[in-house]
Amino acid sequence: MALQQYTAQLTEKYNHLKTEYVQLKAEHAKQKAEDAQRYAQLKVERAQHSAQQKAEHDQLREFVMNMASQSGDTSAPTPFWPYNNQPRPPPPAPPLC
Repeated sequence: MALQQYTAQLTEKYNHLKTEYVQLKAEHAKQKAEDAQRYAQLKVERAQHSAQQKAEHDQLREFVMNMASQSGDTSAPTPFWPYNNQPRPPPPAPPLC
């Protein structure tokens, strides 16, 4: 009789621990999925921010290039944009007057 009672207690404890394990495993999977979703969202936000910064940089570059070409001022420095690995062109020759 005592053996049956002990076996029943162990079985009950095992079932309780198994249920708790399954719940923890489900919570972990849910947290992992949420983390993966958040990571993907952050990657998208970072890519959008990077694209926006590049667009703003390109607009500013275009503006500076237009202003330099419209001014006719040969002493104005030529813009240098290191991200495209373009060397600074040589300065314009002085007028031959």
